[in-house]
Amino acid sequence: MSWSSPTTIKDYSSRGPTTDNETKPDLVAPTDVTTYTDSNFEGTSAAQPHVAGAAAIVKQYLLSEDLPASPEDIQDFLETNAVHLGDTGKNNTFGSGRVSLPLPTVVINVNTTFNIYPRVVITVNTN
Repeated sequence: MSWSSPTTIKDYSSRGPTTDNETKPDLVAPTDVTTYTDSNFEGTSAAQPHVAGAAAIVKQYLLSEDLPASPEDIQDFLETNAVHLGDTGKNNTFGSGRVSLPLPTVVINVNTTFNIYPRVVITVNTN
């Protein structure tokens, strides 16, 4: 799926089911991205780093919370938090959806003055 058209699967993308009737893909990720050396980097070579980076962040998060961080735990987290696309449930076009990580929650003191990047969710602790 192109980053500029995040609800449309690319023609060359693999689809399921597999020969043993397993639903695939597990997730989809952006392609047609710009890199330092390529203005139109596409395909699994472009999409895979998005998933690998998300997986690394998820692993670090799970470990920091003393939660299990096996490959299966990381995959479950990624699939649970994916932006669902296509047919209901995990499907043979988009899998569980487009890889996406939940926004962080920042706890601040009520009397604190702060500048926050617009996409950060703020939870104000009044205790």
